[in-house]
Amino acid sequence: MKRSKGYLSFSLALLMCNWAMSDLKGADLLTPTEEHGMLFESVPGLSVNLPNKVVIPDGLPWPISGKSIKDISLYWGVEDAVSPGIQKDCKFGVCGVVSGTTENHYHKHLGVDIAAASGTAVTPVRAGKVERVGDFGNGWGQFVVISHDNSTWTSVYGHLDIDTKKIYGGLSVTTSTVLGTVKNLDPTVTGDINHLHLGIRAAAYSATLSQAGYAGCDWTDLKFFVNPLKYLSRKGANIVDDNSASHSGSWQCSNAVDFYYGTGYRILAGGSSGEAVFKLDAPSDGSYKIYARWTPNSNRTTKANFIISNGTSIVTVTKSQQSIPRGAWIELTTMNLVTARQLSVTIRNGSSTGYLVSDAVLIEKQ
Repeated sequence: MKRSKGYLSFSLALLMCNWAMSDLKGADLLTPTEEHGMLFESVPGLSVNLPNKVVIPDGLPWPISGKSIKDISLYWGVEDAVSPGIQKDCKFGVCGVVSGTTENHYHKHLGVDIAAASGTAVTPVRAGKVERVGDFGNGWGQFVVISHDNSTWTSVYGHLDIDTKKIYGGLSVTTSTVLGTVKNLDPTVTGDINHLHLGIRAAAYSATLSQAGYAGCDWTDLKFFVNPLKYLSRKGANIVDDNSASHSGSWQCSNAVDFYYGTGYRILAGGSSGEAVFKLDAPSDGSYKIYARWTPNSNRTTKANFIISNGTSIVTVTKSQQSIPRGAWIELTTMNLVTARQLSVTIRNGSSTGYLVSDAVLIEKQ
């Protein structure tokens, strides 16, 4: 789904931030008014109390072969726009605000977006029965709803190109059944990237729930949507957000540039002294790829230095933060990690100009 700027919320850890003005470019400031749904967590008010006897298995296979946490372009719980317009804080449901003669709706993103090239095959996360094949237009495209485990819960797949002669209501599917392929998005949508939208709903299929409801764009039964990353296989991965990193210097908080991880990111003006230090624990001993994420912009530094230490060796990697694919995790290096020693990733600005961005660091076992 298309990401928009607006009122997002910080956890208490960010209350000490100095809110960034120079990086906002007219965007609304973040407001520390409510807890925000983060990785592996449920958004309060939506999925706190699941229906009785609903059990969604852990370790579900990813719906696109070879994909993992590093391929998530838009996370669960962030604010999302169904149509462009004036942003408004709508808590954890759908709300509308009238701008001229156009009504614009906003809601929290009730799923995860998995970046993938157009034409990439999509398969179910679990065996089940196809309940609905629909088309929600340019905003969401063709989608499939599948019921699982005696129809106790459902999974939803959006932004697809579907052969409706092969995929149709009543069809039994396995985790190897190709539901369709990732479809090119509407070319008029600025700043978005090709992706699959995956939603998981902890409730039986409902024929009365609208297409908008399954897209998370309707008031009806929103409380049954849960964070897919609680259930997808995530073995050998760990992420630390800037909220959990230590920062020295005059860092400021911002959400001006889209496709950040979590509730926002931090920036440090060029020429300012300071650093960000991320500490990560390896789930088990082995070889890991190390990634970082930041929001690209022409006002960023061209020399972001990442000093990476596994306790026995140190590697320094320099990256420009001006131009990368939006929502992408950028590979820094590969290192052997052990559970007895934390990985340390320190970010410093190697240039006297341009903002340095601190957003998130990811490790993934190979």
